[in-house]
Amino acid sequence: EDICSTLAHASSYFIDAWSLCGNQMDTSEVGNVLATLTFIAHCYVQDETCPLHIWHKHLFRKYCPLKTLNAAVIRLLQIRRFMLRLSNDDLASRYERLMKARTFVGRRPGLEVQAPTADDHRTA
Repeated sequence: EDICSTLAHASSYFIDAWSLCGNQMDTSEVGNVLATLTFIAHCYVQDETCPLHIWHKHLFRKYCPLKTLNAAVIRLLQIRRFMLRLSNDDLASRYERLMKARTFVGRRPGLEVQAPTADDHRTA
């Protein structure tokens, strides 16, 4: 549910970024912008967040320096005019679609999602 809420926010934020500079982005850039917007949404939605330097270490290290990623976060916030809250209707619509997709994926053969067990942590 938290992931769906975060992704609902990020997908809405992406519309603004795309409308401003979508024509100038290749597919790699689109993915990185969406991942950066997911970080921003994660910070807005969650009480306890994972710091940007950790996101950088695991997702962006080969793409850009941390300083550049930080500047990209600020630029994306500027594009949103620092407004991260969504209207109730927009959030509800996006959240509902993501929750339905989550349920659908769990029903497709070969795409079952299982929670990790204690044994998984011991063998990792």
